[in-house]
Amino acid sequence: MSAMIEDNGAPARVLVVDDDPDMRHLLVNYLEQNDMHARPAYSRQDAAAALNGDEPNIVILDLRLGQDDGLDLLREIRARS
Repeated sequence: MSAMIEDNGAPARVLVVDDDPDMRHLLVNYLEQNDMHARPAYSRQDAAAALNGDEPNIVILDLRLGQDDGLDLLREIRARS
């Protein structure tokens, strides 16, 4: 896998949203090892806070976030971007 690079030459910013700590850790580590900047989020609220900061280039989203619905979060993200 080749690293995603932004137009300005900076590493791609990836938001990883998953309530499973093992899966979240695995994905973040893999992305970081492939020269991408990965930010973890464990819940809908955590993801919303992360999206208020530096907007990611891509979001990897678990559709079943414990009590939260990942599809609702996806709709929120799409409405903002």
